[in-house]
Amino acid sequence: MDFFKSKKVQNILLVVLLLLTIFVGAYIRVQNLPNLIDPTTGDYTPLALDPYYFLRVSETLISNDGKLPETDVMRYPSINATWTSELIPHSTALI
Repeated sequence: MDFFKSKKVQNILLVVLLLLTIFVGAYIRVQNLPNLIDPTTGDYTPLALDPYYFLRVSETLISNDGKLPETDVMRYPSINATWTSELIPHSTALI
């Protein structure tokens, strides 16, 4: 037990566990990359889909003179989902 009480050994174990955690996390993260290929274009689908949604909301705001329709028919059309209440699409449309 005196071996593990050494500060140098504790630091080495900490670094090894940190590197192991990073490598395992990266390995788990890249396992589904083949599933992200769009079958229509053959390109990878980006992981961050929020910017595309915010851009669509901004384009809808611009095309409707600053007003959004009551429901977003492209997002869960069967439940009549409402639009986002975030400020990013409004600021993008303003710019």
